[in-house]
Amino acid sequence: MHAYLILAHRQDETLRFLISSIDDKRNELFVHLDKKAGPIDTAVFRTQHCHLHFVQRMDTNWGSFSLVLAELSLLTEATRMGHHAYYHLLSGQDLPIKDQGQIHQFFEKNMGKEFVSFDQNFEFDYRVHYFYPIQKRLQTGMWGRKCNVALQKIQQFLNIRRNQKINFFSGSQWFSISDDCARYVVGQANWIKKVFHHGFATDEIFLQTVLMDSTFSQHFYHSPTHDKDFKHLSTKNEIDCLRLVNWENGKPAIFKSENLQEIINSECLFARKFDEKVDMKIIERVTRN
Repeated sequence: MHAYLILAHRQDETLRFLISSIDDKRNELFVHLDKKAGPIDTAVFRTQHCHLHFVQRMDTNWGSFSLVLAELSLLTEATRMGHHAYYHLLSGQDLPIKDQGQIHQFFEKNMGKEFVSFDQNFEFDYRVHYFYPIQKRLQTGMWGRKCNVALQKIQQFLNIRRNQKINFFSGSQWFSISDDCARYVVGQANWIKKVFHHGFATDEIFLQTVLMDSTFSQHFYHSPTHDKDFKHLSTKNEIDCLRLVNWENGKPAIFKSENLQEIINSECLFARKFDEKVDMKIIERVTRN
């Protein structure tokens, strides 16, 4: 049994297609739906073959610690409900690009590996060494960046620098981890909250930092084509966590029909991101098994 952990910020056709594509008796679904998304739309979250559970809804915001809390909530509930071979974190705009038979076969073949990506170098000292107490209220864009820069400069002037003794690592937010690994992360929840609370965009740092300082670091998956392909596919080595992502100007680009062959040829199992308002045909094509 696999656990799919879904971070959804809206209820739309993209999410409905995601739910449908992982609706398999070998899976169990756990969903965090952002409070801002409104009442739960049962048409979107309808399943026929697997159980679907909602965790307590929070108001999540880009860059804030609320995203880490939502991930921990999903992991905590999924491990509480039982043992699962793997736990896959997806956003509501992700889709599997292989069928469930291929996905389960791959993880059976690679049982015990942890699928977590790492940046080549840690370049985000500013995210973990300063306080961002109002991050939850900030939005993306120029205003948010100016506020964060101002907060950094004030703290530099006051000689404030937190978490100096911790060796941090970063990478993609998305992962596929084993049962033992998921339970280890849940067991570190208090430490995670202490270290990363009031940080900035720490959803791309906390898991890598926790796992690198554990025995699980000996079991990270390294794609056989990583060194050849990662520069083309990603900026965060997502090929090691089996996610296909195309980055443009520092943001994941929306996949379109013109990207179909790239998706078909990819060794990855999941891709992000998709949006029916941009291209519905690619969503229908990718989820057609």
